[in-house]
Amino acid sequence: MNRSNEAQAITGFKEGLMELLRLARHASGADTAHFQWVNRNREQFVLACGDSKLRTVAFPDREPMDGHWLRPHVDLLHPLDLVIAEHVEAESLSHHHKRPTLFRIRLIPVRHRGETIALAVFEFSRNPTAGDDVFESFRLAIDNLLQTHLQLSGLMAVEESWETYDHKLDQALETSSTVDAIQSSLNLMAESTPTGGASFLAS
Repeated sequence: MNRSNEAQAITGFKEGLMELLRLARHASGADTAHFQWVNRNREQFVLACGDSKLRTVAFPDREPMDGHWLRPHVDLLHPLDLVIAEHVEAESLSHHHKRPTLFRIRLIPVRHRGETIALAVFEFSRNPTAGDDVFESFRLAIDNLLQTHLQLSGLMAVEESWETYDHKLDQALETSSTVDAIQSSLNLMAESTPTGGASFLAS
C-alpha cells in the first residue's frame, strides 16, 4: 500500500474509532472514555483516541507499561469492572490533572488472533446509565471496524502489487530482444512466486 492510501485508511479507521467511542461514552453515561493500544514490543500503552466531558483531562500519547495501573490487564479476555479505591487508586489515573471523583471503571478488551491488542476504558462517577448490551455492541462494532480496516488494507496491498507486476511486465516486453524479453519475464514471475520458480518450455 502506498503512503497516500495507507494514510487515508488509517485516518478513516481513527475517525470511525473515535465516533464509536464517543457514542458509547454518551450511551453509557461515562464521564471519560479512552482507547489504548497495547504495544508489547515497546512495552507501552499508545493512545488511539479519547473523549471526556471533564475539562481537567488530557491524554498522554504514550505511557510506559511499567508501573501503569493498566499493566495487570494487558491479557484481559473479558470486560472487567474496577472499583475506585478498591482495585485502583484515583491518583494513579495520570490523565486527570485534578483528582477525579470516580466510582467505577469498566475495561473492554479488544482481541485479535488470540491476543489482547487494545483496551477501551470507561470511567464513571456514578453507576452506568446503560446495561451490558451497550458495551457488547461497542465491542462488536470495534471488532467489525478493525476487521474491515485490515481486510481493506490487505486488498489494497494486493491490488498495488499487481499494478507493479503489470508495469514491470510491460517494461520487460518492450525490450528489443525476444530472448531478453523472455528472460526478463521469467525473472519477474520468479520474483512474484513465494515458493518455487518459473521456467520456459518451447517446442
